[in-house]
Amino acid sequence: SVGSFSNDSPIANYGFIKPSELEELQAAGAVGDILCHFIDAEGRLVDHEVNRRVCAYPLQDLSDIPAIILVSGGQEKIAIMRAALANTNVSVLITDEDAAKGLLNR
Repeated sequence: SVGSFSNDSPIANYGFIKPSELEELQAAGAVGDILCHFIDAEGRLVDHEVNRRVCAYPLQDLSDIPAIILVSGGQEKIAIMRAALANTNVSVLITDEDAAKGLLNR
């Protein structure tokens, strides 16, 4: 899954991380998260304490999975979707028209 920094982001709404940590991550260049790992626009992990406490599937192990399906959409997720597509071996993308246009219109 990929997440953005929108106000309705589950990672923020459910209190998994503090609002101040979200602000710090954005200031450090994060565009969103893949499996709760916060990454920048180039798909690199952002150096932040939040990324050191994540209990989720390691991003570096995604390359061992032969087929990855990314299902995401919305204008607010274009940056994180672009980073995920550039830095993982996503083989199928399911999205909406707005996100598709945003991804194509760089």
